[in-house]
Formats: sequence, structure tokens, C-alpha cells
Amino acid sequence: MTSIRSKLSIAFLLVATAIAGCNADSDADSQDAEVPSDYSHYRKGDISVAYPSTWTFFFDDRASLYADREVNFKVSDFSTARILILNEHQRSTESVVDHFVDEFQIKSDSLLINYERSSTTIAGFSGERITWSDTLAGQSDFEFTVIKVQDEPYDTFVTFNLSDEDIPKNEVHKAHFVQSIQLD
Repeated sequence: MTSIRSKLSIAFLLVATAIAGCNADSDADSQDAEVPSDYSHYRKGDISVAYPSTWTFFFDDRASLYADREVNFKVSDFSTARILILNEHQRSTESVVDHFVDEFQIKSDSLLINYERSSTTIAGFSGERITWSDTLAGQSDFEFTVIKVQDEPYDTFVTFNLSDEDIPKNEVHKAHFVQSIQLD
């Protein structure tokens, strides 16, 4: 009887250890996914990032219109991915989205319809996403996502401004891009 109990206890411990090991591996994979090998890499000063080879590095400017430093990538002719670093500003994700909505009159332009705002998460970082349709020439769908990736020592955001066909094509790229950012 005791040998059966000890065998069952050992079997239970082995199964529990195997299950725990599988869960630990899946958690690690979701948080530390490897950057695909076909990605390009950008590094300048204290920032390093990997981005899809289909994107184009556009510029890295200090004191841009939106931030103290902006690193910008062209996803396509009508879509961008940006890293915004704000050295002396305390900004929330909501305030960055509000600024964009106000500046581009997303809610007040009669040609822009189907406006929606929601919370989102990319690679474990929280943010907000707005979507709308532009009816100027037919109907084109757009998405603007803001993710805060760092708040110390500087507020650092990633924004994705994607149009129609770029929205589904770049869903997986957003997570890899955000995960690859290193700020020294």
C-alpha cells in the first residue's frame, strides 16, 4: 500500500513538474519572442530596434514636432511606425492619443466616420487604439495605436499609424517591433 502511494506521489510530482515546465516555456515565448531573421536593425546612440525588411527607416530627429526625439519608419506610402521619446514631459498614453485626434480632427471632420477608441496591449505593453474610416475618395480604413514602452527616465511611446491593407499585414510586426526596442 505504501509503495503504491509513493509511486503515485512520484508520478504526481513528475506530471506537475512537466506541466509547470510547459507553462513556463509558453510564458517565456510570449514575452521574449525572437525577432525574425529577415528583420533589419537600427541603432543610434541610446536606441536600438529591429524592424521588418519591408519597412524603411525614414528619420531620427531630435526635437521633432511630436517629441524631443522621434525615430520614424515608413511601413508604406500611407503608414508609419514611430518611437517618440519625451525628455521633459510627463505624458500619458491617453494624452498622446488626444493630441493626435485633436490635431487631425478625427472626431469633427464630416468625412471621417466610424470612429472608435479602445484599450489594447502589444507585447505586454498597454496602450490605446483608435480606428476610423475616411470617405473622401471611397472608403479607407485607418488605425492609430499608441503604446507606452517606458516611463523612466523618459516617457517613450511607440505609435503605429496604419491604413487599409497595412492593418492586417503588420499585426505580427507590431509585437516584434515593440519587443525589440532597447533604450540604454
